[in-house]
Amino acid sequence: MRYMEIAPGFNISAVGMGCWAIGGRQWGAVDDNQSIEAIKAARAKGVNFFDTADFYGFGHSEELLGRTIGGDPEAVIATKVGLRWNKKGKIRHDLSAAYIRQACEASLKRLNRETIDIYQIHWPDPGVSLDETLGALESLVQEGKVRYVGACNMPLDDTKKLMGYSWFVSYQGLFHLFDQEVREEIIPFCRDHDLKFIAYEPLAKGLLTGKFTEAPTFGLGDHRKYDNRFGLEFRDLRRKVEQVKAEAEKYNVTVAQLALALLLYYGATSVIPGAKSASQVAENVEALQIDRDVLERVEPSVAKYRLLKGVSD
Repeated sequence: MRYMEIAPGFNISAVGMGCWAIGGRQWGAVDDNQSIEAIKAARAKGVNFFDTADFYGFGHSEELLGRTIGGDPEAVIATKVGLRWNKKGKIRHDLSAAYIRQACEASLKRLNRETIDIYQIHWPDPGVSLDETLGALESLVQEGKVRYVGACNMPLDDTKKLMGYSWFVSYQGLFHLFDQEVREEIIPFCRDHDLKFIAYEPLAKGLLTGKFTEAPTFGLGDHRKYDNRFGLEFRDLRRKVEQVKAEAEKYNVTVAQLALALLLYYGATSVIPGAKSASQVAENVEALQIDRDVLERVEPSVAKYRLLKGVSD
């Protein structure tokens, strides 16, 4: 495993584990026992970075992590705040000071921890001033309930307002071979300001695993049922996946491994592919075995397939 320093003396694995799917909601059928085995397998492989959110499974993802690695001092757990739900499952944005404190206490209980390693703003909340949100987060840091803070999906102008806080350490954004928009401004900004960039959805919700040879049919409980990438856009994306696969096979690696390795090559500090099984974890971790010289040879070929969005280099 390769580790990256996210703050002085605080390291995360370059390949982490995204924990939305194990929440058991919006991803179809998920087996808790299998999810727990995936978490344990990740730790055995040296993965120490686990990314979740209170919203994932309405707390269930956090509960599984708390049950499995809550007492593991070497495991770094990042969770998120800002999507509030009610008993009927209706969701709204809320980054008010009162809700952040309430949500933090609930996450700590589910995670079986006294401190959240990285507490991330999930999405901006247009109804609450950023100053109020930051004031609430600073209080939690001062009280020892939160160690560091990160931002997800935040406009760059708002992100710049966080740079004066010593506890602000990371930016998490959408980044995969089919959408590399963050390479235009976000990743360069992170690099210039020593802010760590975490890539979410690095396998495009499973498209870049190469397992979908035909347009899949998802059940009503799976949010991908309404994603055009698995519908109208699937044929074109599938052709591009096959092109990436052809490059991967030249070096005896999988599509997923090459896709993850390239994101790290492009500047991500850590990638957090989702995993619901131990075998998926094992495959993802092997992405780190791809040599940089291989990536240098492959990258021009991948780029010519026009997978990039807004980036032509």
